[in-house]
Amino acid sequence: MLSLFIFTSTMLALAPGPDNLFVFSHALSHGLKAGLLITLGLCTGLIVHTSLVVLGLGELVGENKLVWQIIAILGACYLLYLAYLSWPKSRSASVMSDLKRGIDVNPSESMMSDFAFYRRGIILNISNPKVVIFFIAFLPQFVQVESDLSTTLQLALLGILFIAETLVVFGGIAVGAGVLRRFAVKSSGFDFWLQRISAVIFLAIALRLFFSLF
Repeated sequence: MLSLFIFTSTMLALAPGPDNLFVFSHALSHGLKAGLLITLGLCTGLIVHTSLVVLGLGELVGENKLVWQIIAILGACYLLYLAYLSWPKSRSASVMSDLKRGIDVNPSESMMSDFAFYRRGIILNISNPKVVIFFIAFLPQFVQVESDLSTTLQLALLGILFIAETLVVFGGIAVGAGVLRRFAVKSSGFDFWLQRISAVIFLAIALRLFFSLF
């Protein structure tokens, strides 16, 4: 049962979704460190979701439509704001900026603190109420009634294991994007197109989160 949980969790982490796309876009735009900080933020959000499920509060969020809608709308608005920040102002300015700065991609975000990236990961994860519903539906399937461990402890351990797997998988995605970035930044105008791609990714995640309300 544990091996099945590990395999399933890994496949879920690898499947294209808002979180790993978020990690990939930031690591490609801002470097490996930013991608890893986003990953840590996302995993911190998973700790919150795991705690809600373990404490039995997850079902309250899932059953309360108003809470669901407020969380999702706030998350979608935040992602739209990130899309606005990421959209390049002009191609010529972007190309010149790329040539002058070498590897700093987005001038409006190049001075972001480490905590700012970490915070982005947390906000994205906890602003998606579907994650709570997923945990409610997914984790209990692997709870063994005949085990000597209590259901609460089993849920907590499964949540921790899921977070550890997510950390490894998303960390690998960040490393891969960081390596790709080293080759891509050699092309002039790279940041212009990358900023556009990042903005589109943020917009797509925002729309997906918004339409989850219906």
